[in-house]
Amino acid sequence: MDPLPKKVSHPRAISNRLRRANLPNPRSILRWKIILHLRLGDEDLAEQSYYSNKELFDKHRHELPVELLLFGAETHIAQGTPEDHERAEDILRGWMIKFGESEKVDIRDKSRIQLLLARNYQRARQFDIARAEFTTVLNIYKDQMIKESME
Repeated sequence: MDPLPKKVSHPRAISNRLRRANLPNPRSILRWKIILHLRLGDEDLAEQSYYSNKELFDKHRHELPVELLLFGAETHIAQGTPEDHERAEDILRGWMIKFGESEKVDIRDKSRIQLLLARNYQRARQFDIARAEFTTVLNIYKDQMIKESME
């Protein structure tokens, strides 16, 4: 169970929970530090936490929530350098290789990862690859997208 609520009513309540929380493993530290800042709406602090824990992020990349992976990749895409686009591709493609065929992973998570990968290629001006990735998203996940748009 995620001890951090999706909607934050008061930042002090979150701070109190954070102080009382037992953070037994590195994944918990990443989740609390980065996701806490994201949910409080402080993207600058979330980005700082990401960069200061980048090594930990890499070590536990395949164990982290998709929300955290997307944030890490989006951070690099926003930087816009060729190295950052490669880093975003590494994060996203690595996840797709490991979990893309898994039945245990939510199809929405798979589509979000693949779509961000396509956007990464687009922003890196690799338009042929981006088009192929966007087409893959449409072909694989179109039934899911139609179902969600009707809900």
